[in-house]
This record gives sequence, structure tokens and C-alpha cells, in this order.
Amino acid sequence: MMTTRRWKLVALSFAINLLISQLAANADAVDNWCTTYASTYKGHLHKITIRKDDGKVKIRAFGTGFPDPIDWGESIAEVYSGEGGHLPRFIAHYSVGTTKSMLVVAPNSGGGAPHEGGSIVCDVYMKTAEGKPQRYTGQNLNTDSDAKRQ
Repeated sequence: MMTTRRWKLVALSFAINLLISQLAANADAVDNWCTTYASTYKGHLHKITIRKDDGKVKIRAFGTGFPDPIDWGESIAEVYSGEGGHLPRFIAHYSVGTTKSMLVVAPNSGGGAPHEGGSIVCDVYMKTAEGKPQRYTGQNLNTDSDAKRQ
């Protein structure tokens, strides 16, 4: 018969193994999407770069501007993994001037990794510094090598 203490150790061991295997799966999924994506559309979001640095996922975003794109800066992203093998989602937050933006990135192409012609869906939710919603934009971005050819 197992004691309460022994049950706790078994449960703790199981939880640690589950967490470690999930973290490894998340890291693999994230690595598959680390690259630069760009849009030929001259709307709101121009380009993003997803990279991994010291175990953290970082996204640098650029808005469309003239004469050059506007660097929103780099943000540490939250990574949400889907159940059942779904691709990860990334959420990053930015403050540019008096606008605060939340960027939600969802991989959208087959193959499970960036590739020529690969794409992601980017949704940006913007609000004023006071918290009043300003606007929402959504657009597709392609791997940078593909976007440059268009």
C-alpha cells in the first residue's frame, strides 16, 4: 500500500516529466519558426523577426513608414503551444509613441518550419496609452526571401 508521501512523490515526478517533455516540444516548435517575415502590402506591419536568445523567444517588429520602416523594438514573446500537434502562437507587446500594440503571430504554412513561400498570420491590436482601443489590423507575412521577390 502506498503512503500519502509516496503518492505525492509519484505525482511530483510525473508532473516534472510532463513539464520537461512539454518544454522540449515547445522549444522545438519555436525553433522551427525563427526567421524573418515581411509583407509587400504597405499597410501597418512591414516586417518581423522571430529569434531565440538564451531560451527566450524575441520578436522585433517594424511598422510601415516613410522613407524607412518604423522599428517598434524587440519584445520577449509569450509562446502558446496548441494541443494535438498544433503550431505555436506568439504574443508580443510594444509601445511606440502614444500607441500600445499587442502582436499575435500564428504560423500558417505547411511543413512545420519556415520555408520559401512560408507564411504567418499577424494580428495587431492597438490602443492609446490611456487604454482606449484604436484599431485592429490583420495581415499575412511571408518568409523574407519570398517577400523580396514579389
